[in-house]
Amino acid sequence: MKKNKEQLNLAKSLLMESKIKEAENIYKEILKTDPENDGAVSGIGFILFNQGNQSEALNHFNSALNINPANYISNLFKGIILRGEKKLKESLDFFMKAETANPDNEEFASFEIAKTFLLLNDKDSAKKYFLKAFDINPKSITTLLELGNIFIDLKDFDSAYKYLIKAFEVDSQNSDISFLLAKTLFLKKDFHSSLKYCEHTLKNNNQPSNSILNLTAETYFHLKDFKKSLNYFLKTLKQDKSDFTALSGAGFCFKELKDFISAKNYFTKALKLDKNDFHILTNLADVLFSLLWILKNAEKNRDYSLLNINSKDDIILILLGNIYIKLNDYK
Repeated sequence: MKKNKEQLNLAKSLLMESKIKEAENIYKEILKTDPENDGAVSGIGFILFNQGNQSEALNHFNSALNINPANYISNLFKGIILRGEKKLKESLDFFMKAETANPDNEEFASFEIAKTFLLLNDKDSAKKYFLKAFDINPKSITTLLELGNIFIDLKDFDSAYKYLIKAFEVDSQNSDISFLLAKTLFLKKDFHSSLKYCEHTLKNNNQPSNSILNLTAETYFHLKDFKKSLNYFLKTLKQDKSDFTALSGAGFCFKELKDFISAKNYFTKALKLDKNDFHILTNLADVLFSLLWILKNAEKNRDYSLLNINSKDDIILILLGNIYIKLNDYK
């Protein structure tokens, strides 16, 4: 038995070195003389799981649990398989058994329990187990990110910042961390600090996502730098012409910059994606009234330069056409 334990430890070390075949051979050798060795059975199940053969892996995990219901690996990975099959409450039972079975690896079981509670939309229980995982390993980036996310969802932005800044101290180059810090500070209405982390995220990301581009744009908008805000919204639209946040955001920027024709165009594009957005509808109406006022003064002075259109007939057609469309499509 002592020899088998030593062999199991060796196989575990080989797995950590990605020497899969060598580890598998050790498990098979153990089972030749000790077919009821749950550690070797679950070890082969673990290898099968990582090779994508979940059906055979589950058979091995079940066999190991028949031998030893407290087998840590089998409880943990059977829970993961069941969760993948959307059997969330069943998976929780096995994660709980795993947590009890091996206190030395409690962090992993606690983390999986927390993730499952999230899927069950039980955020308070998820928070409890993420905090438990954090207590065991306070430098786990994954756990710190999850805590940041869950506290953002719970609108506890101070706590979100507390855990995200810890993650940033561990890995300042991780763009997921700096993005969440920027988002948290934005929600706290600390726009100058938010902008610092937006810029940090952009600097460390050659292909910035729409999310960070839009967040940067929204932050500049709140700082009343409408030209820079517009620039980032337009960068998003180069990547995705149908991004609702960027379309509406560009409309708001053009409105603030008094380019009402462009504002009207972007608000109209946004409304094609959501024709019931009251905020955009009211701002579009405001823009159209501004254009009517400018047209009235242009008529009086025979000067249409403020509208950036050369022909008086073009102006009338645009205004009448858009007013007609809005009255019929969006009233």
